[in-house]
Amino acid sequence: NTDFTLLFVGRDHPTKGINILRQAFREARQKYPQIKLQLVTGQLSGTDLIKTYKQAAAFVLPSLVEGQPLVLLEAWAAKLPVIITKTAGVTEIATPKHAILVNPGSVSQLRDAIIKLYLMPPRQRQKLSLAGYLQAQKFTWGKTAQQTAQLYRQILNQS
Repeated sequence: NTDFTLLFVGRDHPTKGINILRQAFREARQKYPQIKLQLVTGQLSGTDLIKTYKQAAAFVLPSLVEGQPLVLLEAWAAKLPVIITKTAGVTEIATPKHAILVNPGSVSQLRDAIIKLYLMPPRQRQKLSLAGYLQAQKFTWGKTAQQTAQLYRQILNQS
């Protein structure tokens, strides 16, 4: 297998689970040295951010606590397969059809998910990527604005 780069994009904050990711990555890399990790914790935007997503083989977000992460939608929009923790905001939009889900704080589950994704046949990885991509299409700003406006109308009509 060729190089396989996992990408993390987010703040360098304890709730993001970066230490758990580093440990899981080290353990996965002991078995498969081709696995690489790229952490993007600083300011990266626009075309530089898009290029970074496009150069990665997969996206990982090991958060301990998370709302609805924009980076998940960005990774899906970039057609990346995703490993993400089962946090409240994530489980509302991601299922095992769209991502590999692991328990927050579990180094062993995260390590196993990294290895599983690395060893996954290209066609299966592509299927996971496409499911995420299609899921991300449901979360455009226009659709979000429509849903918000509809909710306001419902609330006002009940008053």
